[in-house]
Amino acid sequence: MPEIVDSIVYLNVCETQSEKCDLIRTGASHVHYWGVDWFKESNIIILYSSDIGIYAWAESDSWNKVEVTQEMNNYANKIYEELKK
Repeated sequence: MPEIVDSIVYLNVCETQSEKCDLIRTGASHVHYWGVDWFKESNIIILYSSDIGIYAWAESDSWNKVEVTQEMNNYANKIYEELKK
């Protein structure tokens, strides 16, 4: 569930079994177009933001930014196309 703090979008990601929650500061502004989704069947979250671009985070012990692959980039652009509908 996204949260807005000082106009910045944060993602509140919670595990269903342990109920552990982590807050990811995306850097995206809530006043611009942005969308987020899980990447395929993975532990990677993809963010498309019209102001900061495309970012991805993967969870191991904590959520860390990962390099966006071409496949992730293509998926993020699909997220953006859905926003425009």
